[in-house]
Amino acid sequence: MMKTMKRVMKALSGMGIAVGLVVLAAFASPAANAATAEIRVGGDVSACNGFFAVVRDAVRDDAGINLVITPSSSSQALLDLDSGIIDIAATDLALENIVTDLEKKGYLIVSENFQAQGIGTNSILVYLNKANKVPALSQEQLRGIFTGKITNWKQVGGANQKIVVVWSNETPEQNQLFSRYVIGNRPIVKTAVKATDPQEIIERIVNTPGGIGIASHAYKSARTHNPKTPFVSSKVIAITKGAPTDHSRNVLETVKSYDF
Repeated sequence: MMKTMKRVMKALSGMGIAVGLVVLAAFASPAANAATAEIRVGGDVSACNGFFAVVRDAVRDDAGINLVITPSSSSQALLDLDSGIIDIAATDLALENIVTDLEKKGYLIVSENFQAQGIGTNSILVYLNKANKVPALSQEQLRGIFTGKITNWKQVGGANQKIVVVWSNETPEQNQLFSRYVIGNRPIVKTAVKATDPQEIIERIVNTPGGIGIASHAYKSARTHNPKTPFVSSKVIAITKGAPTDHSRNVLETVKSYDF
C-alpha cells in the first residue's frame, strides 16, 4: 500500500494542484465515488429507530448504502414489503401473527413469500425525569402509576410531586408488550400527556419534572433516569420478500454486529 501511495505521489508531482487533489481524493476514498444504493426500511417505530437509525451512518460510510427509514406499523410494513415499497420490514411480532392479523382484515398475504431473521432484542425501559431519584418501581407500582391510582411520587418513595404520565398511541407494539407484562387490560390514565413517537416521549419527560413514560432501550441516555423495573423485552426480526438482496444483507449484518 505504501509503495502504491509513493508511486501516486510521484505521479502527482507533475500535475497541477487542483488535479492532484482530485486524484488523491479518489484514491483515498474509493467508496465515496461508488454509486450509492438505497435500502428502504419500514415497520414498528421502536424497531426502526432502535435498530436501523443507529447504523445509518455506518452503512452509508462503509458500504455506500443510503438507509431510508419510514416507521409505520408491523402490518403496514408487511403490506409495503409485499408491494415493493420497502425492502426490509422491522418488527417485534412474529411473521405468522402479522399475516393472521392482515387476513382478518381481508388482505391476502402468502407467508411463504417472506423470510424472517432475528436481529436483536428490544428492551422496554421506564424513563423518568433526571431529577427524579426513585431507584426502583415494582410491577404493582407501575400499574398504579400508569392507570392513575398512584398520582404523587411520594406514594412510591419519591418527592412530593405530581406524577405526569407521558404516552404515545403511535407505538402500538411497544404499548401492547408493556401492557401484557405490566399493566394488564387496564386503561391508561386519562390525564396522560400525549406524544407522537418515542423521541417526543423522551423530550417531554426531560422537560417535565414529574414525568414518566416508556420507550426502547435505544433512547437511554444521561438526560433521563431509568429506575429498576420488571424486565420487559421482545425479539426483533427483519423480514424480506424472498432472500435478502446483497445490499439488504449488508445492512442486516451491520445491524446484527451491534450489541442490541
